[in-house]
Amino acid sequence: MTLDHCGGPGDGGIDLRGTWAIPNLTGESSETSRVFPVLVSCKAEKMKSGPKMIRELEGAIGSASRDTIGILAATSPCTRGATQQMLLSPRALAYCCVKLYTDGGYMSQFVWNKPAGVLLQGLGASMRYSPGKEAEGELVLTLNGQVLRKPR
Repeated sequence: MTLDHCGGPGDGGIDLRGTWAIPNLTGESSETSRVFPVLVSCKAEKMKSGPKMIRELEGAIGSASRDTIGILAATSPCTRGATQQMLLSPRALAYCCVKLYTDGGYMSQFVWNKPAGVLLQGLGASMRYSPGKEAEGELVLTLNGQVLRKPR
């Protein structure tokens, strides 16, 4: 993902905007990556992210192209109500729970709805464990079961 900060007063609920380049699936004719516009709303609030925050995200991406992926990045896990609201949406939405930098700054949850799944075909999220650190799993994104690496 390549993102630029755009948040501030009057940002319309969007804090980051950019693109997400996903490598093509095995067997696809084009060698170029699939690239999707991304709009991210960041929430670092003590209260849990409920359906209201998903509805706000839907409103914030309302005028964006249909292939835009709206992501709610929050410091609390996705609640059942937020998940249900996301599943009802016709827009491509994802929820990313990110721990604060002071807590290690890692992604602990990444979920998405069916419209996002259509765009992100082959994408998965799974836990990866290191020898000797079995209790400290790391959430990784995968494409057809292969861990996606951050571009250098």
